[in-house]
Amino acid sequence: MNRIEENLLKLNTPARENVMGNGGSESASAGMNHIACYLKDIHSQDKIGRLIVHSPLLQKHLIFHSGCLVFAQTDQGGERLGRILYKLGKLSWESYTRIESYITSGGFIGEALIRHNLISRQDLKEALLFQMKTITLNLFPVHDAEFRFQDIDEKEIVKSELKIPIPDLISEGIRGIREFPDAERLFRGKKLYPQENSLVRILNGRENTLFYQIRSGSTIEDLSSRLMVDPVVLFRCLFLFYCLNLVDVKEEEGDAPAVVEHSRSSEVMSQKKRIENEHSRLMELNYYQLLDVPRSASALEAKEAYYRLARLYHPDLFSSRLPSNSKTMVEQIFDRINKAYQTIFNEGRRRIYDTQLDRDRGEGRENVQQQAEASFRKGLDFFQKSRYEDALSFLLDAIRLEKNKAAYFLLLGRTKSRIPLYRKQAEAAFKEALRLEPWNAEGYVDLGIFYREEGLPIKAGRQFEKVLNIEPDNRTARAELKNIRSAKKGHRNIFRRS
Repeated sequence: MNRIEENLLKLNTPARENVMGNGGSESASAGMNHIACYLKDIHSQDKIGRLIVHSPLLQKHLIFHSGCLVFAQTDQGGERLGRILYKLGKLSWESYTRIESYITSGGFIGEALIRHNLISRQDLKEALLFQMKTITLNLFPVHDAEFRFQDIDEKEIVKSELKIPIPDLISEGIRGIREFPDAERLFRGKKLYPQENSLVRILNGRENTLFYQIRSGSTIEDLSSRLMVDPVVLFRCLFLFYCLNLVDVKEEEGDAPAVVEHSRSSEVMSQKKRIENEHSRLMELNYYQLLDVPRSASALEAKEAYYRLARLYHPDLFSSRLPSNSKTMVEQIFDRINKAYQTIFNEGRRRIYDTQLDRDRGEGRENVQQQAEASFRKGLDFFQKSRYEDALSFLLDAIRLEKNKAAYFLLLGRTKSRIPLYRKQAEAAFKEALRLEPWNAEGYVDLGIFYREEGLPIKAGRQFEKVLNIEPDNRTARAELKNIRSAKKGHRNIFRRS
């Protein structure tokens, strides 16, 4: 038995008493019975123990220690370790279908597969981490589960290499949610107080911008009127900030003078930080990028973009107590927004600007290609280390710079197919890679495997047939087609016996 599985065995020992049900949790007091709220509670209080999640359709156990998820258990077939190994390409279809035959009574599946030389210990580690994340992230769309936390003696949890920071689970899970049935109730009629901490580093560009728009004592109505943001995006971001303890939520009541003064100071610091973060980024953008409009944009579209940015960056929106250098930065940002609008809106100025932009673009083309390739290489390195979320970030950056590279889209498809929340988007990436290079057999192989894993054997078979038209001796395509045809034959025989 290896060290990883020894840890898992010990983690399955009974928890000590001292059980805290829903009624005693911060989640219940916030009025939201959601996995993200429980993760917030566990992380904030640095709890050690087991979170039991139960509903009519599922039961899961998540174990936490030192701000990390260290173990996860599930009764869902699609989240079992064998299925995960197969999805990640660590286990062949043939071995997966025979997986029960490798396991001895009371034995561990991972150890059995290693003993039969079907996977390596590194494969097992990567699959267990992916499984833990999948088990947890699949709880984010669930709104009818019951949660119960049990304390576990720290001595019962052996140190393990399997660790996923709770904030990473919160951020990735919330970004994948499409509906927020309880979030509006959480924030309506409340005041928001930003409280910056180290977790602000995991916010993406849009979230970062929105976070620094929140003033102490802001309300949903205030934010909605000031910002042109989709309500779904607004609630998603606010819920993320709340669960990362970046925003405190309080009832709308009269504030004492000391509290008001503290709020004003916090607002000044928040605005100062936001200006510093935004200034260098915005000043480097060209006028079209700054207004966030295409080069084909009409004068009306430029005008609408200008008014949207004015609601965010007009100097009158910022505190008069800002330091003088911060005020200067605000004025520079708004002055550039004004120049961008005046240039794009005026046909003559726009023509001159476009000519200069084309000249600069020609000179900088080689540099852009080098930046794109560097991002792609970083993405590839992270992909090979199974750090798929990090890989995704660099690959999207590479594609933003260079949109006609099939290899970029091919790796993007592979990466998204390994991240549960982005898996459905993988098909589009594979198809774009094949549009750019329709002769590339590797792309059809990847798309075929994706369809097969999604339970679409007919579509998968078509892709593998295309591979053989390009490369008749392709072993992967031949083996995959053989498995698909064998499965079809097996189904026909079952019906005949019936």
